[in-house]
Amino acid sequence: MSKGCIQGSTCGPVLWNIILDELLDTKLPAGCHIQAFADVVTAASAGKLENAANLALHHIVEWGRSVKLEFGPTKTKLIAFTPKAKTASINIDGHRLCFVPEVKHLGVILDEKLNFGKHLKHVVNRAVPIFNTLCMYSRPTWGAHLENINTIYQQFAADYPRLLTDIINRCLALQHFPNQWKTAFVKIIPKPGKSDYSALESFRPIGLIPVFGKLLEKLFIRRVTYHAQRNNLFIKFQFGFREQTNTCEAINTALDIIRQAKSNKQLSIAISLDIKAAFDNAWWPALFHRLRHIQCPNNIFGLIQDYVRDREVILDYAGRRVTKTMSKGCIQGSTCGPVLWNIILDELLDTKLPAGCHIQAFADDVLLVATAASAGKLENAANLALHHIVEWGRSVKLAFGPTKTKLIAFTPKAKTASINIDGHRLCFVPEVKHLGVILDEKLNFGKHVKHVVNRPVRIFNTLCMYSRPTWGAHPENISTIYQQVIVPTITYAAGIWGHVAQKRCIRRAFESMQRGFAIKAIRGFRTVSTAAALALAQYTKNCEDIMSSFSHARGVGIRI
Repeated sequence: MSKGCIQGSTCGPVLWNIILDELLDTKLPAGCHIQAFADVVTAASAGKLENAANLALHHIVEWGRSVKLEFGPTKTKLIAFTPKAKTASINIDGHRLCFVPEVKHLGVILDEKLNFGKHLKHVVNRAVPIFNTLCMYSRPTWGAHLENINTIYQQFAADYPRLLTDIINRCLALQHFPNQWKTAFVKIIPKPGKSDYSALESFRPIGLIPVFGKLLEKLFIRRVTYHAQRNNLFIKFQFGFREQTNTCEAINTALDIIRQAKSNKQLSIAISLDIKAAFDNAWWPALFHRLRHIQCPNNIFGLIQDYVRDREVILDYAGRRVTKTMSKGCIQGSTCGPVLWNIILDELLDTKLPAGCHIQAFADDVLLVATAASAGKLENAANLALHHIVEWGRSVKLAFGPTKTKLIAFTPKAKTASINIDGHRLCFVPEVKHLGVILDEKLNFGKHVKHVVNRPVRIFNTLCMYSRPTWGAHPENISTIYQQVIVPTITYAAGIWGHVAQKRCIRRAFESMQRGFAIKAIRGFRTVSTAAALALAQYTKNCEDIMSSFSHARGVGIRI
């Protein structure tokens, strides 16, 4: 070697500092300051800026030549911290330097206004990949990549609450949602009860994002919700994903209109509308339009815009990874997706419909109820309302599927009406399953009771397959399944249909079904009476549970 300080040697850094000290000791023009960190040299100048800076750079370059060192003009960065400073012409070794908006110095991005906004974006975007990479090489029990690392996130939040709060607040101030926080890993879940699993419609994509992304989602969507609720901007006929609402209230609202029409001797129909891939096709311009309509705060509006911008979803399947940039849709599984969907759909629920028509929704389950004094008026009102609904769907890039749209009449004369949606004539059906409750033409809930009696047995047999260690399910497992799964299944929406449990035939059907569970729980013989089996198993009669739920619903204001 004839020159150089070998990197990695113990003495190299000190020897380099001794050489560079001569430059730092050079006398520069007034207003100029020079400093160094290892081999990084910076200079700031004031006063007669152009002359002082150029003279200082000349001295620096001359010193470099004297010690066989060269300053590269292409990698030399020049930044101005005052607007007038940009008028100066700064040169180094005959090369004119151009002003840049920011300079990365010693790992910190310095911008012209020194507000460090771009540095914060850099820190957030850089930290997440490093964290995820380290998790890949962590202990196997911690899980791979982004899975099963909630404990690490929680510990970070516990140890650095102020830092995490500052980052979140800065994201809000900058209206910036870090890319790594909004990248979703998709898990595909088959929809239950589908006959053809070769079709894409038979599967539901669930998007999982990092915990800090969910945290920022939850914080900004809470502000949107608070703003809308305080100003009474949400439509009251959206019952899904809203506080203090449930399916019973949604169903009862529709039934009240139907029963009122019957008492007034009017005709009534209900149309259950299907939106094709509703959440996946949510159009973002429609969302922004509604956010402006409800006068969403500017910082939240900007953050939501950045949230959907350049958002990626990743699918790992069969050893391959596919990445796609989203252009629409509210990812199912996200914290803010349901509320954003409601904001889009509120425009439909706020649409002015013909007299006698009522529209409501629970998430993406839309129900139209139409009433009129005659079949002709009913037909005109319903068709006009459906026309408005379809036109709204086109305006926001949503399609209503006529094949899955169900039409039911609650009065015989109503069946003479010809109801069409988007050029397709709808056929009347004897019953409609809406929000898990089967509504029949006479509203006597007979078919729903049959469904309720038969469904628990299928659920029980499926769960027992996973709970039996050797042969047969253990009595404690049977009781747990019965109390935690079967009873809630039976009493679901009992506030709507529970009054029919007083009929003798229905009581017998429930007792017969419940007897089977009780016999298995006590491991008794078939000859054991129903009353004895229920007493030994310590089961309350299903009809009593149903009537209790029904009475509670009436007590809180649900009318039957």
